[in-house]
Amino acid sequence: MSRLFATAFYETRPMYFSAVDAKKAGYIDLPVHPLLVLGMAMSLGMEADSEQAIAHLGFRDLYLHRPIYPDMMLRTMTQVVDVAVKGDDHPGVVELRSAVVGDDRVPVIHYRRSMLVRRRPGDFDARPIGDEQVQFPDLTVRSWFPPAMESWPAAPDYNQGDVILHQSRRTVTDEHVTWASWLGSTHPAHFDQLYPGDEDTSGHGPEVHSSLVLAWAAGLAGRDTVQSAVAEIGYDDGHEAAPIRSGDTIAVLSKVLDRVAVEEGTEMAFRLVAIKNQTADEGWDQWGASIFDSELGKEEERRVPNKVLEITRRVLFAPTPLEVVPGQARSLRVVPES
Repeated sequence: MSRLFATAFYETRPMYFSAVDAKKAGYIDLPVHPLLVLGMAMSLGMEADSEQAIAHLGFRDLYLHRPIYPDMMLRTMTQVVDVAVKGDDHPGVVELRSAVVGDDRVPVIHYRRSMLVRRRPGDFDARPIGDEQVQFPDLTVRSWFPPAMESWPAAPDYNQGDVILHQSRRTVTDEHVTWASWLGSTHPAHFDQLYPGDEDTSGHGPEVHSSLVLAWAAGLAGRDTVQSAVAEIGYDDGHEAAPIRSGDTIAVLSKVLDRVAVEEGTEMAFRLVAIKNQTADEGWDQWGASIFDSELGKEEERRVPNKVLEITRRVLFAPTPLEVVPGQARSLRVVPES
C-alpha cells in the first residue's frame, strides 16, 4: 500500500520504491511513507476526537521521530491542549496534541492540530479518558537520522529566499474518497455527498482528507525540491485555508526559508503554498510575494481566495557533493530573492 500511496501522490524518492535504495539511504528496509502514516494516525483517533468537527484548520509541530516499516503496530494518543470559545452561538477552536507510538512504545510521530467545532451546552468540559498517562516525546530530541552516505545526491542548489513555481499540477477525482476509506476515516465529510456542511458547502461533495491535501502538495513540490532528501524532519505552521473537492486542480509554490549545515548533512526548510484552479505562475503573477503571507489574521481584501494550504516543510539532505538527480532538470520557474 505504501508504494501505491507514493505513486499516487507523486513521490519520486527511490527509498519509497526500492529496498536496495532504501538501505543505501540508511534505512533497514523499505519504509512506509510518513504522510501515509500521518493519515492513518489522524483516522485512528477520528471517531473519538474529531468525527463531528466542522473543519480541520492545520498542523503544527509535526515531528517525524523515526521510520515506519511494514507490520509495525501503531497506537495514537491524543490530549486536548487548548480551547478557544467565541460565544454560545459561535463555533469554537480546539487544539489537540497527538502522539503515535509503535508496539514498542517508542514515538513515531508527534503533532498538534486545530479544529473548528460546533458548541453545545456542556461541550469542552475536561473529561479524562482512561487512567493511562500519555508520555509525549520531547520535540527537541532527534530520535533517528540516517548515517552519512558516500553516493547519495546532496541538497539542490537553491538559496534562501528563492521561490519555485512548480509546473506540475493535479486535478483531484473521486479517488480521494477511496483513499479516505483506506486511511480509516470515519468523518462523513470525507465520503458523504449529502453531509450537511455550512450554507456555502453543503451538498457540494466530499472534501479531501487533510493528510491527502498535504501529500499531494508535498508530492507536486517534491521533484523540484526534495528528490534527493534522505529523510523528512517534519512540518510546522500549517493552515488549511479552504477545502478541496473532486474536480479541483492543485498547484504548488515553494519558498526556501533556510539552509543549515548540520552534522548529518544539510537541513532545508521550504514554505509550501497550495492553490486551486490556478497555475503557480498565475498565482505568483497575481499576488507576488504576498502569496506566502499567512492567511491567519489577514483582512478580507488581502486574502488569497483560492489558497488551500500553507505549511513549512523541513527535510534532511546527505553531506555529499551536488550531483545531477534524474528528473530534476525539468521545467520550473525559480524566482530569486530581490
